Amino acid sequence: METEQELNQLLEEEEDGLEEEEDGVDEVLVEEEENEDTGRVENDVTSMDEDALEEDEEAPTRKRKAERDPPAADQEKPQGDAEGSDLSNDEEGAEVIEEEEEEEEEAQVLADAIPWRSSAGAATSGVESLVRDGDLVVVYERHDRMKALRVTKGGILQNRYGVFDQGAWIDKLHFGSVAYAKQFPKKDGAKKEASKRGGQRKRMNGSRQDGFVYVLRPTSELWSLVLPHRTQILYVADISTVVMHLRLRPGMRVVESGTGSGSLTHALYRAVAPSGSVFTFEYHGVRADKAREEFVDHGIDLKSAAADSGKGGVWVEQRDIEQLGFPTDGELYPEGSVDAVFLDLPGPWKAIPSATKCLKVGGTLCSFSPCIEQVQKTLEAMNEENVFYRMRTMEILLRPYELRTEKFNLMTEPGELVAPRTFSAGKDPSRFVRQPSESRLMAIPSEDMRGHTGYLTFAQKVKFDK
Repeated sequence: METEQELNQLLEEEEDGLEEEEDGVDEVLVEEEENEDTGRVENDVTSMDEDALEEDEEAPTRKRKAERDPPAADQEKPQGDAEGSDLSNDEEGAEVIEEEEEEEEEAQVLADAIPWRSSAGAATSGVESLVRDGDLVVVYERHDRMKALRVTKGGILQNRYGVFDQGAWIDKLHFGSVAYAKQFPKKDGAKKEASKRGGQRKRMNGSRQDGFVYVLRPTSELWSLVLPHRTQILYVADISTVVMHLRLRPGMRVVESGTGSGSLTHALYRAVAPSGSVFTFEYHGVRADKAREEFVDHGIDLKSAAADSGKGGVWVEQRDIEQLGFPTDGELYPEGSVDAVFLDLPGPWKAIPSATKCLKVGGTLCSFSPCIEQVQKTLEAMNEENVFYRMRTMEILLRPYELRTEKFNLMTEPGELVAPRTFSAGKDPSRFVRQPSESRLMAIPSEDMRGHTGYLTFAQKVKFDK
């Protein structure tokens, strides 16, 4: 009995072992199947990545091929897509045309801010960059020699560089171009002298050319350099600072006292053009008349003093601002409607009360004075009005630089002797070496730098006067 029980127990243990082995085999098979599935997924991903890389590598080739071999013009396309693309192209073309027209209009507005010609002289050429009959040009001879010239048919310009026929410029020469001098036959003696110097000068377009000048379009900056001086004027450094701190923009109304030669007046109007206005007052009658003639000649005179005329310009009037103050009766402009006031007077503090009435809230006042005592009195007058803040005074000094080529001596090698300028008796020149040198381009301050011109005092109105 015991033997049978032992045998049965051994059989049961063997059966249990077999079941455990089968279970282990099943688990191994499941793990192998899962690994195979994972490998297939990884292989699929790898193959997808390889395909994507191949497509990326082939994309530039296809792009270059498409650029090299564009599709035929008669290639058939779906009708709906063709119509849609045509519409989109038309819309894009219309937008481009509108943008170009807007840019042309803006450029035209800037170009017409100061026409530099009276309204009586109508333009005959459709090309704005061409010199026309009656145009005011700036003849540039060199950096320190320029002059303003009104171009006319039959006019002659003669200077150190030759004789220039103005009629040859009209409707042929572009602003910024080179104008060559007119040629005249030389006498026999002059020809012999020219042959001694090495013959004729260089030829341009088959004809001998002597001198030349540049014909430039006038600007406010150039006009300040070539205008006829009736008084001392402001130059670019002070003018640019005034225009910036007054915060001028098109459509504004500016009041100026002290027209003088009109240098600053041109810059003020250019900043507020084409719809803005500048009202300038000069106590000297002759200077006021001369300035008015120039503004009419340049096409920027204000035809009507009415505030609602719709056309900007410069209004000149003879008036003693120190004694009478700025007009506040509303005929030229409503009281409290002026955006900026500029004072260039011997006693600017006398005009502060009337300038305060003209200024609108937020408007800016600027006073130019050469002496610091004038600045002190002007600031005291501003404090008494009790409507100004951010009062500040500054002095602008412009320091230009020039480019020059300078020669520098270099260091010699140890033991080398530099040759003197002259050799005395008994010295062997072969024992010496020449002084090594080098030419360099240097930037140095200009010798004709302008010094003190004046003090600029700025203040802003922040509330109504009492």
